[in-house]
Amino acid sequence: MTYKELLEEVKQRRLAQLFEYEICTPKIAKDFLDKLSKLEGEDASSDEAKEVLKFKDQLKTASEGEGGDWTEPVDGGCMEIFEQLQSWEESVKEGTLEAREIEGMVEYVEKKWVPDPKMSKIAAAVLEKAKPMVQAAKKAERDKEQSRVVSEMKFTTGLAEGVIATYGMLGFTVPHFIISGTVPPMEQLESKLTYFKEGLAIDPESELGKQLSAGIEKVEGLIPQMQLICKENPRQDMKESADYKQTIALKATLMAGSACAIKGNLEELGKMIEKAEAALKEDGEATLFEGEAKQKILTKAQYDKGLEVLKAKLKELTEKKDAEAADAKTEKTEKTEKSKETKDEAA
Repeated sequence: MTYKELLEEVKQRRLAQLFEYEICTPKIAKDFLDKLSKLEGEDASSDEAKEVLKFKDQLKTASEGEGGDWTEPVDGGCMEIFEQLQSWEESVKEGTLEAREIEGMVEYVEKKWVPDPKMSKIAAAVLEKAKPMVQAAKKAERDKEQSRVVSEMKFTTGLAEGVIATYGMLGFTVPHFIISGTVPPMEQLESKLTYFKEGLAIDPESELGKQLSAGIEKVEGLIPQMQLICKENPRQDMKESADYKQTIALKATLMAGSACAIKGNLEELGKMIEKAEAALKEDGEATLFEGEAKQKILTKAQYDKGLEVLKAKLKELTEKKDAEAADAKTEKTEKTEKSKETKDEAA
């Protein structure tokens, strides 16, 4: 064996840490001293030799101490736990580690190491590092779950607001077109509200918890309006509605137009208006509106009112766009003139 090879073993067995945590037992120390004695005739001037020999006095002291042949759990890999903790620390920061993994290790250390006086120092060091990681991992888990709930809450709130906005704009809407699914919209909304409250209970004081609290209050404020709208605009029997496809399609077109108006999508709004007007010309009033069943879906008065509102919105958005374009042009002209004046002054 050479000093270089022995240094590799010193590093591999983490001799410095064994001394730091006072678990370099007589047997371990004697083993290293025996290997050192076999190198006494070797050149000790190298950096590797100096690195190894700096432990010689500590090894002599440790070899004379109490502890007998005890080397476990040192030989069982207890020093590797710090590498594991370092790896876990990165995973905790990334939010990819479950707290129970660290808790399992903490429980083992508390049960096996803490009662053993020989392991007290390393046990304390491990627990000092691991316990805060458990709390950090638990917080990451809470944040992850609450983040999912917040995302769902924003999506659901947007749908409910869409129902209310289209109703406010057109005077009618189809809640189940916007909040789709086999379950009625109000039942979905009430179920989601329960889910949001469960998410809030995870950690009411966190930033995400505060977002959920405000969001729940908002959803609760929307529910009375949603109840009235859903009552006025019940879901149609699809078997019956199949006979009135043109009327349903026309209503959907008007609703799509209102969604475009709400989003400020000028181009698509214009297309929906054209589509609604074309449908009336092609299908005719009788096909679209005559009969009680069709009247429940869409009346001519609702169509006229909806189209009027959408056209007014189109005009408003067009004027706004033109005004913004004019302002941008004026601003560009002013900048050009100012730049020219600056150049003239410099000349």
